[in-house]
Amino acid sequence: MTYEEVDRITTNLACDWVEEGKCSGVVSYINHQSVNFLITLMAMVKSRAVLFAISPRNSEAAIADLLEKTQSKMLFVPSKYKIVAQNAVAKVEEANMTIIPPYDFESLLKKPLNPRYAKILDISFSKEDLEKEALIIHTSGTTGFPKPIYLSNRYLLNVAGTFSRYKEQNPRVDILCQEDVFFSPAPLFHVSGLLNLFTTIVAGASFVFVENPIPSQTEIDHAFRHNKCTVMGALPFTLEEMVTYLKEKNDFSTVRHLKYILVGGALLKHEIFLWFKKNNVAVRSVYGSTETGVSMLGNMELDAENVSSLRSIYYDCDDKSYIAFEKLSEGSIHMYIRAGSPNLAIGVSNRPDGGFSSNDLFEEDPDALGYYNYLGRRDDILVMKNGEKTNPIPMENTIRQSPMVKQVAILGEGQQCTAALIQINTEYSMDYSPEEIILNIHQAVEQANIECPSHSIILPQMVKIIPFNKFLPVNDKGSLKRKMTEKAYEDTLKKMYKDFMEGPSSAVSSNRDGGIISSSSWSSQQIQSFLIENVAKILRLPESDLHDTSLSVFDLGLNSLTSIQLRNIIAAHFGSLPQSFVFQHPSVLSMKEALMSNRFDDVSKLNEKRYKQTQELAKSYIERAEKDFSVATNEYAAGKKKGSISLNYVKSAFSKRSVPGPKTTKLGRLRSLLTKRKNAYEKKDNVVMLSGATGSLGAFILRDLLKDPTVKKVYCLVRGSESDLFGRLETSFAFRNLDLSLLNSERVEALPMKLAEPYLGLTKERYDQLKDEVTIVQHCAWLLDFNMTIDHYDKECISPFYNLLKFAYRRNNPMHVHFISSVSASASLGSVVKEVPLPFDSHVTAPMGYAHSKFVCEILLNYLTKEKNFPCYIERVGQVSGDSKSGIWNTTEQVPIMFVSGGSLMHKMPRLSSKVDW
Repeated sequence: MTYEEVDRITTNLACDWVEEGKCSGVVSYINHQSVNFLITLMAMVKSRAVLFAISPRNSEAAIADLLEKTQSKMLFVPSKYKIVAQNAVAKVEEANMTIIPPYDFESLLKKPLNPRYAKILDISFSKEDLEKEALIIHTSGTTGFPKPIYLSNRYLLNVAGTFSRYKEQNPRVDILCQEDVFFSPAPLFHVSGLLNLFTTIVAGASFVFVENPIPSQTEIDHAFRHNKCTVMGALPFTLEEMVTYLKEKNDFSTVRHLKYILVGGALLKHEIFLWFKKNNVAVRSVYGSTETGVSMLGNMELDAENVSSLRSIYYDCDDKSYIAFEKLSEGSIHMYIRAGSPNLAIGVSNRPDGGFSSNDLFEEDPDALGYYNYLGRRDDILVMKNGEKTNPIPMENTIRQSPMVKQVAILGEGQQCTAALIQINTEYSMDYSPEEIILNIHQAVEQANIECPSHSIILPQMVKIIPFNKFLPVNDKGSLKRKMTEKAYEDTLKKMYKDFMEGPSSAVSSNRDGGIISSSSWSSQQIQSFLIENVAKILRLPESDLHDTSLSVFDLGLNSLTSIQLRNIIAAHFGSLPQSFVFQHPSVLSMKEALMSNRFDDVSKLNEKRYKQTQELAKSYIERAEKDFSVATNEYAAGKKKGSISLNYVKSAFSKRSVPGPKTTKLGRLRSLLTKRKNAYEKKDNVVMLSGATGSLGAFILRDLLKDPTVKKVYCLVRGSESDLFGRLETSFAFRNLDLSLLNSERVEALPMKLAEPYLGLTKERYDQLKDEVTIVQHCAWLLDFNMTIDHYDKECISPFYNLLKFAYRRNNPMHVHFISSVSASASLGSVVKEVPLPFDSHVTAPMGYAHSKFVCEILLNYLTKEKNFPCYIERVGQVSGDSKSGIWNTTEQVPIMFVSGGSLMHKMPRLSSKVDW
């Protein structure tokens, strides 16, 4: 459609709606991004009603809340959203709903302009109209129900003039002109969607809509080709998907026709900006928010080097930017908008001077004066002991919905789990018994648990109702002062965590009538029923799912956090239990047997049992291998050098990165051995299959493989979503400051890691192709959990590895298999460990499932090498530390190593008040 046609259609619709009395006050509209949304928006603006654009992703309750907050009595919806809209409207007094069918554009285009439009519509505008409400959009509602934000005509005109303003400041740059075609999947209920549409209109350019509100990369490519698009507006996740798509297709013809891709809405990794730049695509940042409009743009010069940083585009009459920054104690800077900024929404000021604090963090671009890099939100994020992050705000909001709760604090920085301190609403709770109050509180906590990640759940033992005469400290706005709360309740929290981790020391049980009974009198069936009932409760599973009592509860979903919860429940009935009880007895059957025999405290007997299991498991794999593998003909062994590789990549990856364990030799012998072999490995058509490429060691091995000219191709087995496999490689490289350009090659390909499945989770054709093509298997991936037993490791690691060995085996010239083992597999051999195959005695290992699993694999590989002529190599590694250049290291591993090494070697300990982190 042309501008004239859109103008005529929307004017006619506005006239119809005004005459029908549908355009008074605030009119709400729910729809996804479409040309229908454009037509409705333009018609409603012409009617002079205030349109409230509501996202269709909102719940019924959220929509009803928004209607009430804005006093909107009319809701326009397409039939697609009829049900949710109907239910929402039913909750709002005097609210009505109008179904808008898809527009019949063929008929609308034939209809002439309403001759009475100038009398029906108010088309006179004055200076006073600038500050009037014209449009309402809402926040995302990440911490509760969305909040409506009122936008004035002035605000919208500034959004529309964003690129024009930039051109006034940079006359050489034309972001948009009449010949451009703008493709934007951003919805019109977001500022980014309004920016893309309105700037297109100002430039007189063309605008492309797609039918799918979240278009696939194939649909985007189709739109580019058929509409000759020159500018695109995108969210970060769209560009992340585009990188993968373009790499797979290896066809950049459509994106290279784009003058710009404008990205905003969230943080996009700097490496992706650089990747597009390398491929001659200009990706630039746009920063804005519902409250502040569009406030910053990237450097729009096409030859700019600072492709990801931003600068202000709004200045006052004294040429002073309306954007200001204030430094924070942690080193980053917080951005706020000064009072008087022309692009602030109505009534959003949250600073005493009338300005607006964005809650967004930036850092100065060291290479571009006046430009800033966006870092993310300044939120109350808790970093847990295991490195996981918890956002307590939504959880606190959910719990506070209970009328029993006056205030709540979710805490847990640096802890194993979260804890909740509850301040009771005494005025409301006076009419309830203590049992009813407690029940209500736990129901509110349970509702918060449903909505949060599994690592953030609040266990019943970690909920504390503070005394009625105490309170949780809040600021003038009623927001919790978290640090002050932690300090005020420090002793309470310490006791909560101590009791949780250590569990009850004595057993007290009661029957259904409240009488005290002894668990020592329970029958085998009673113990089993007790265990099944409580495992099912913790995992939120029906008890019928636990009919097979030999299943590992970890396979059913138990984790390290809920295992402590289960242990504490059992200990409350059976007395003190070791912290590793559930790990050592991971099934209902084994827990029942341990409780009946009362042998769980005998560590030496338990260790001996695991050693015996390990010995038997190693023997069983050798028996399997004897049948599954025949003796191979290995031409390399005969001196023909086929299918081998220089092992420099292993040597290089280990170099200056391993902290040797106290009972092993240094890696110098391994390096020496690899050097001796070097000259034998000269074939230049090696294809490597690498697992664990996103880990600390695997990432460096991948880097060195890609630097090795003898390597033709590397297939990386990666866990996770199949749409983000390559993205995980890029993230790993970026985190470790490795050269991302190495990944921009057809020599590396990411495959899903599904070793336990038939054909490794691949099609038979793909499996056979790789089996014929691959010459080297480097297996680094392994579960790192020192609590798990050999049973768990057999299922999760050893059995899948055996499948990988079957893949690597060929009767003629089998692949060369490299296995990353551990010094823990030989930890009991003494202070000096010879670099020879381990003796067939599991007692040489450290007493833990991780070490046992490595031992089993070493024994198996030694057998295959000696008896089946299958070339297998074992690289036995100690602690992998930060590399010698960037020092990047997993902070959960570096701290104990630094303390142990510092104490034993330097006889010094750090005096720090902050977290140990480099």
